[in-house]
Amino acid sequence: MCRHPRVFALAAVSALISCGSDGVTGLVAVTVTGDVLDYFTTTAVSGASVTIEGAPSLNATTAADGAYTVANVPATESLLLVVSKGAYRPTRNVPVAATGGTVGADLAVVGVSDVQRQYTAVAVTPTAGMGVVFVELVDGSGVPRTGIPAAAITLVDATQSPAGDGPYFFGAAGDIVPQIDLSQSTSFGGRARTAFLNVPVGSYTLRIAAGSPTLIAPVVIASGGATLVER
Repeated sequence: MCRHPRVFALAAVSALISCGSDGVTGLVAVTVTGDVLDYFTTTAVSGASVTIEGAPSLNATTAADGAYTVANVPATESLLLVVSKGAYRPTRNVPVAATGGTVGADLAVVGVSDVQRQYTAVAVTPTAGMGVVFVELVDGSGVPRTGIPAAAITLVDATQSPAGDGPYFFGAAGDIVPQIDLSQSTSFGGRARTAFLNVPVGSYTLRIAAGSPTLIAPVVIASGGATLVER
């Protein structure tokens, strides 16, 4: 039987205590590595800061080729990483499963000018401090979820009230388009995506009523940030 003589606070030691198959207690720490890319251009972003949400001391700066490595990360099934850099919005990426060993996680960061272009594309005025949400619509096999009408996609707060402006779908040129031009999810370049603009700071639930059961995902918005979701 594995015994834990002492349980340390996760934030204090950046590791979880677990029992190995040999019955010996050990510390589980994960190394997370990958590349940071510009969300819209997919080019490497150098000099960007990668931080583990909730553990700011666990961070890295990307190299010239966009590569980063963060060591001694607490093992978890849902690791959240935030990428930031000047001229970019702090970008909360899709959660990563990091339960042990070395985990590969390519990340994205959203440019300020690119976000402004999205507002212009749909004639919406940006509000200072508000966030944006970009959603990758993809099933468990990696196939884009197409044919989902805008009315089936909602972002709601704790009172179930709608939040933000949208949804808007990404068009063929790689930017969002007015709903009158594209009213359902469509795959362009192998991706089907949707977006919400002007989302206030806070916690929300994304709901996609495309069959049964309804797909849901938590969404957290930081001041002036961008949040990436995959569902």
